[in-house]
Amino acid sequence: DCLPENIGLLRGLEKLTLRRCLGLQALPDELCDLGELTSLKLGNCEHLTGLPLRIGALSNLRELILGGCHLLTDLPESIRGLARLEKLVLAMCFDLTGLPDGISAMTSLLHLDLASCSGLLDAA
Repeated sequence: DCLPENIGLLRGLEKLTLRRCLGLQALPDELCDLGELTSLKLGNCEHLTGLPLRIGALSNLRELILGGCHLLTDLPESIRGLARLEKLVLAMCFDLTGLPDGISAMTSLLHLDLASCSGLLDAA
């Protein structure tokens, strides 16, 4: 399952919470048109396999919660575009095998949670 593509029409949306949406497997690229979005919470969406390639277009995003997204294997390189991101939670993303090099450009990042990301240890 996926969010409807017309989610991108909610241009003024600031916060989107989809915790424990067990059927959610993908996010539409149109999500990246939500320029006012400051918080995206996708915690425990256990079947989510990836993020839109243009995720870095969410220039106002300050909080990205992906903890418990067990099937998430990687993050798009465009994540470096999240210049205002302060909090990134990836705890219990068991299949996550690496972090993009661009993560070092995220100078506003204050909180990075990688607890129980066993795939990162296996890839090291």
